[in-house]
Amino acid sequence: HLVVDAILVAAIVFLLLQKSYKPPKKPLTEK
Repeated sequence: HLVVDAILVAAIVFLLLQKSYKPPKKPLTEK
């Protein structure tokens, strides 16, 4: 299933980017 593989890869890449990405310290933005 290429679609499933694509979704899994996209999810992994997205998570890695979100984890690697460090937004500036903004209190009261996310609890």
